[in-house]
Amino acid sequence: MIQALLGEEALTGYWFDRPQEYAARCRREQFDDLRYATPESLTLDPLPCWKHLSPERYRARITAISQEIEAEAAALRKKSRSLPLGREAILRQHPHHRPEKIKKAPAPRIHAASQHARKWFYQIGAR
Repeated sequence: MIQALLGEEALTGYWFDRPQEYAARCRREQFDDLRYATPESLTLDPLPCWKHLSPERYRARITAISQEIEAEAAALRKKSRSLPLGREAILRQHPHHRPEKIKKAPAPRIHAASQHARKWFYQIGAR
């Protein structure tokens, strides 16, 4: 992933045409996993705010940010005494699994970027 952020390699994967897969299942068609998949490649360009940087400085900034994120994640794991799941555990999870508990709070009457902005909208709506 870091090589993709640095523009050194493209991210590759597949786009799955789920409507086509569904139609094939409705026709009771047997097909392999990649029958309705299209290979895709994504090349990331440098961030516009950092285009003026030399490739070395850009690489250094991306590396520093990624190391900072990894350090924060390690500190959170240490604090919560949890371990990362790992590749095998993630792949064993069912993609449609529903969490044991879900938040049951009502949606706000208005969505805003902050609580202050939400209160302001409530006040002008009450006039």
